[in-house]
Amino acid sequence: MEDVKNFIAARVAKELKDGDVVNLGIGLPTLVANHLDADVKIVLQSENGYVGMGGAMDLLVGAKKVIVAMEHTNKGQHKILKECTLPLTAKGEVDMIVTEMGVMEVKPEGLVLTEYNPEFTLDQIKEATGCPLIIKDDIKKMI
Repeated sequence: MEDVKNFIAARVAKELKDGDVVNLGIGLPTLVANHLDADVKIVLQSENGYVGMGGAMDLLVGAKKVIVAMEHTNKGQHKILKECTLPLTAKGEVDMIVTEMGVMEVKPEGLVLTEYNPEFTLDQIKEATGCPLIIKDDIKKMI
């Protein structure tokens, strides 16, 4: 896949609806604005917050939906893990993870793969993920 970051950003943009107030974090998330449908009117907010300080926590806890946009692995190393190894600013606030391999929803029963990129097999996606994935029969191809 040639332009992984824009692929991920374009998929995240499909989650945004008219009237949403959206905070796009630094890095890959800033690309989401480039992929919005022309008829979707949202408010973009610029507070980035800092990991490990109040701003990031306030953004996460106050949000109705938190989407993590990231590459699935880092040079082949798992980034999606059973337990976070970084300092937490707001535990249990992520609703969805979008990567170049798929879309995952964070549910009480675990991480549910709801969409997959057909460039990858389900086995490849499972192998690239550092925690169990729940794959239901109604899984869709990534749009």
